[in-house]
Amino acid sequence: MTVNLTASAWQRWFRAPRISLFHVAAQNRQRALICHDASDAPQLYAYELGGTPRQLTFDPLGVSHGTISADGRTVYYLRPSDDPQDEGSGAGHLWRVGFDGDDPRPLTPDWPPYLLLSVAESASGAFYGFTVYDGNTQTFVVDARRGGAPHLRYESGALSVGPYLSYDGELAVMAELGEAGDALESYDVRAGERVARLDGLSALEPAGFPPRPHDMRLLATALVEGLCRPFWWNARTGERRDLSFPHAGSVALLDWSSDAEQVVYTAYGAAGMQTAVVNLKTGASAAFDWLDGRCVDAAHWHTGELWTLTQRYHEPPAIWRGAQVALTVGDAPALPPVTIAQHGSLTHYAQPSDLHVVIAHEDAHGLPQRYLPLVGAWLSVGAAVSVWFSLANVGMVAGEAEGRAAPEQDAGALAEALAGLDLPPRRLLIGTGRAALTVLRLPAVGRVLIDPSEPFERARDGTPTLTLTAQNVPLAPDRDEQIMERALAWWATLSATGAP
Repeated sequence: MTVNLTASAWQRWFRAPRISLFHVAAQNRQRALICHDASDAPQLYAYELGGTPRQLTFDPLGVSHGTISADGRTVYYLRPSDDPQDEGSGAGHLWRVGFDGDDPRPLTPDWPPYLLLSVAESASGAFYGFTVYDGNTQTFVVDARRGGAPHLRYESGALSVGPYLSYDGELAVMAELGEAGDALESYDVRAGERVARLDGLSALEPAGFPPRPHDMRLLATALVEGLCRPFWWNARTGERRDLSFPHAGSVALLDWSSDAEQVVYTAYGAAGMQTAVVNLKTGASAAFDWLDGRCVDAAHWHTGELWTLTQRYHEPPAIWRGAQVALTVGDAPALPPVTIAQHGSLTHYAQPSDLHVVIAHEDAHGLPQRYLPLVGAWLSVGAAVSVWFSLANVGMVAGEAEGRAAPEQDAGALAEALAGLDLPPRRLLIGTGRAALTVLRLPAVGRVLIDPSEPFERARDGTPTLTLTAQNVPLAPDRDEQIMERALAWWATLSATGAP
């Protein structure tokens, strides 16, 4: 078997420039911050909606993390450290620069470098907050107009996401993500005191406060009977109220309307994806039909007009204004259609060329189309791969995520489920992280282990196995492409020697 690795569709697909960030200013709705990598390394750009992006950062290592202030005049971002010892670590400092590119300056010049997990400004522009990681998670909230020492300092041994700031920044909410469960915790910014806490959550995804004063409802989703369902939590009183959306499956919350009465969301299910807006008072909803089947990464809903950062598996991300493309920075090759079928905890993707991808996930209803961009890239490699099986970035099979089931039990259940699918006999199984434990116990012709959670020198049953880690495939913007190339070249060599 011959595999062409020099000009295949998946290489062109991965190398196509992409927009990876779209954030509109809360009080200046014509200004936005975007990130794209058309100049090789990702950089931040000032974007007047409908206009031409203007580059703001020029770091050779790339800048991909930032946000825009409420008034649209300032951009906050992580600038990588200049210290050679920190190269490739992602550590750096929080900087600010004007939307016009003027007056770039560091906000924490005397701090040691850190990983920036998040940064946000309250919708009124009164406060900004950011979360860093340097062994512990630390969150700081600062007066955006006066500067000075942080009003609030929060530290947690658990992984924390936030802060989510109320309209005027009176309250800051942190989301704690832990092995024993997730939680929301609110603090009075000026007093530095805890106000309320909500425990017992799972798969927590906060969406933020509404854009109006004195409204302390934080919108979020969490698992309810295996589905990601919406609710709001009053960060002042601690009251929680589950919301009834027209779609009964899992949902992802995207944006509040400017009047704080409507919410834009995407619903997921076996029938595909649908993005809609729902009125929280009346329950009335309207779907955006042109977004059916598209993965919406970000949305901006204002005075009845919808802007989105959207993609499908065979398209690079683009910014849309309503049903029209407003901005794209590159073209990806067209990939063949993909059929999707769900079988319990497995989602089976197939192409007419008899190529197959199987993903295992915890939610039986699943988010089958969310992973189409990556799946499409794997399916485009031609006859090199017949089956890809992975748990990475999708969720462990039921039980394994909480450590209750042994890998042998998971592998047995998954092997039985795979046997029930109409798949060709030749299998290359690929597992990443903790999924490597399960992949090692499934029958295969060849296995690829990507960043396994434990070191493996070779498979116990003698199956040819390739292990790829940061030591032999270093962290880089094109690491996914390098991993695919290494895996496929290895598989092609096995096929040429007759090993499979």
